Amino acid sequence: MPEILSQSSYTQDNELTRPEECVNYDWLSDFDVKETIGLGTFSEVKLGVRRSTGQKFALKIMSHEKIIELGAFDKFQSELDIHLKLRHPNIVRLYEAITCPKDKYTCLVTELVDGQDMLDYVTDQPEGKLDLGESLRLFLQIANAVQYLHTNGIVHRDLKLENIMVDWEGKKAKLIDFGLACPWAPGKLLREFCGTPLYAAPEIHLQQEYAGPKADVWSLGVVLYCMVTGGVPWPGCTDPEALNNAVQGIWIPAEVPSQLNEIFRESFQVEMKERIGIMDIVENEWMLKNSTKKSRASGIYNTITHDL
Repeated sequence: MPEILSQSSYTQDNELTRPEECVNYDWLSDFDVKETIGLGTFSEVKLGVRRSTGQKFALKIMSHEKIIELGAFDKFQSELDIHLKLRHPNIVRLYEAITCPKDKYTCLVTELVDGQDMLDYVTDQPEGKLDLGESLRLFLQIANAVQYLHTNGIVHRDLKLENIMVDWEGKKAKLIDFGLACPWAPGKLLREFCGTPLYAAPEIHLQQEYAGPKADVWSLGVVLYCMVTGGVPWPGCTDPEALNNAVQGIWIPAEVPSQLNEIFRESFQVEMKERIGIMDIVENEWMLKNSTKKSRASGIYNTITHDL
């Protein structure tokens, strides 16, 4: 059986530390700044309420000093430039960036998803996993968001359960966190090792040049596997053992229909050229046909097309 999901199963490339908190929010004069709802490497996310309308937002307040200390200014600027351009129903919207030069902070005003991240959503289920129809329905929403990114010359590079938000009703999933996203063009190979190890493709672990979209597809395969099984695909009692198996493409066949295990097999191809692409996922007839779930409220079955 696969290892059960837990927060400790996912080691990030930078250990999160609480940034120095901004204590004076006068420069955010349009908002009432409420409680902390998230924490990043050099940011803190606050609930914000626009005073003129009462609309709620997520305020990602980023410390310039912390960004410079971690040598991440280019990533910060890239995240800002990329995210401001994105318009997709399954990508959390970034509305504006507000900078306070005096106090050395920037606030990203983003859409607030009234829900939880996919890791919590999966682990909160009675069986610690999602049923097949619901998994495919929510997963295809994210896959369509990734297709949108790739079509527009962007790769995400940190696809994982924690970077997917789900509303409380489980109807819609939205992709978040573009801190590692970067531009991409056909034929361009990337060189930066980044991401979250248990989701990262072998070529990234081996610090080889890699095609960004193929690395995203590998990560999507891991995301889907976690959703339908409640565990990670790589055998091993420790993270190093699991990562060694991931690099070799050794995974645990899941107790799911053979068509889904075939999708995993094609997603977990060690050789990039042998790995499927994003269009192979979003146009997969079996996945589209089976991406249904029974509504908790009405008992009506809905397909992926009703949520996009």
